Amino acid sequence: MVQNDTSICFVALARDCAKHLPKFRSILENFDQAGLQWRAVVGENDSKDGTREILNKYCEEDSRIELVDTSLMSKISGRLPRMAFGRQLLLEVIKKKNYSSVDYVVVIDIDNVINPDIDTKVFEKSFDVLKENKFFAVSATSVPFYYDLIALRDGIHNTSDIISNLNKLGRSPLNYYFYHKNVLYPMQKQIADRGSFECQSAFNGLCIYPYDKYVSGSYYEGNGKDVCEHVIFNEVLNELYGGNVFACSDLRVNVPKDHAMQSFAVFFMNRLIKMTRRMVGKISL
Repeated sequence: MVQNDTSICFVALARDCAKHLPKFRSILENFDQAGLQWRAVVGENDSKDGTREILNKYCEEDSRIELVDTSLMSKISGRLPRMAFGRQLLLEVIKKKNYSSVDYVVVIDIDNVINPDIDTKVFEKSFDVLKENKFFAVSATSVPFYYDLIALRDGIHNTSDIISNLNKLGRSPLNYYFYHKNVLYPMQKQIADRGSFECQSAFNGLCIYPYDKYVSGSYYEGNGKDVCEHVIFNEVLNELYGGNVFACSDLRVNVPKDHAMQSFAVFFMNRLIKMTRRMVGKISL
């Protein structure tokens, strides 16, 4: 095995993702096999499925994995502000640790989008793209649908109003579904069919940043609770460094079932389950 001098730090938030953690561990093992140096900082927040226990075991087995308590996220109202708080907390932990040997930060979701089969060579090609300084980040894509529309700003599709539109339609299951069917699903398909592309902001489950740019960013700038934290973060980096995000067709994650095209019956049932879980969560608090 040839040792590679490139060093990577994986950063992730984890809540109730126990069944997906082996896939995350598999990605780390792939980096070992490729001779790539890595560390991982994972924030865990109030899981009920044993996620924290599994992560504690990983930390005991490998000192390169660090578990951060992000349980304060549960005190933040609103999903987007809560996610921004958690991601900023991890950023501050990394900044305080001063991982000066780290070259790149991989912000990754370790839920149902994670793809353990991404070749490490695709990551290495992404690092090469970032060395050119034309882009401040490389993000993942997905097929047959590009699922993460709220983090996307590409100057072509109107994605900035999606959250407010969903909030307005949320109480009407039929209107909510037809907004997905007639607007969001076609948009997701069009974007997926583009392959690789440049944009002002993107995430889609995985995004790679040069370390120095990542630690100078912030998930708290910008405005409003209806703005995705990744949009805020990427806009900050654009202001600081210029350039864009490169959405790479080879850096591919899985499409979550609840973000893919569905019939009304399946959509309504999934929506009902999600709303029930939220109500139960509020009652338990």
